[in-house]
Amino acid sequence: LAEEDADGQQVVMKKISKQDIAKMVGASREMVSRVMKDLSLQGLIEEGGGRILLREKINLI
Repeated sequence: LAEEDADGQQVVMKKISKQDIAKMVGASREMVSRVMKDLSLQGLIEEGGGRILLREKINLI
């Protein structure tokens, strides 16, 4: 889902809702919202303009 932009940062280019992410990972939309908020507060992701910018590569496994 992520592509590298001109600055070399990973950006999710396709518009995707938290509900869609929840369905993909088998979680509730509320849990996805909480996790994304935590990642944002840690400076790992940035949301805005319908995009998700991955500030650092995140090892989810």
